[in-house]
Amino acid sequence: MIRCQEPQTRRTCVDPGIWQLRASASGYVTAFTRLEVGVEGGEVRILMTRALPAEIVILNPDGTVPPSVNIMATGASGPPRSYRFQPDAEGRIVVDVLPAGTWSLRIFADRGRTQVEIEIPGPPVRMELTIP
Repeated sequence: MIRCQEPQTRRTCVDPGIWQLRASASGYVTAFTRLEVGVEGGEVRILMTRALPAEIVILNPDGTVPPSVNIMATGASGPPRSYRFQPDAEGRIVVDVLPAGTWSLRIFADRGRTQVEIEIPGPPVRMELTIP
């Protein structure tokens, strides 16, 4: 990660070339854009989309709560997105990193996995992991 110490200036803090720029903020979907440093003129504008929460309850096949959950989310466009969550004592996680739409979630934990399609916004989803 490169941070410019003088954001109000027009100086660049990176070498000329093509860069992938990532912008992230709490409550918003991470946005990416391509940036070519060293080319005259122009400015970079990034439109960030507000993330909407989806509540999911996940339990291991034996009814226990997994200590952590990895989720691979695939939407209608763009590459799959990977996230890690820690469920609360009841197995509840709030996925608050995806924009509105239909998402296919592949969920992995220490003792199982599952897959589900959800709509955001939508009702809470409850599922049990299966042993592969």
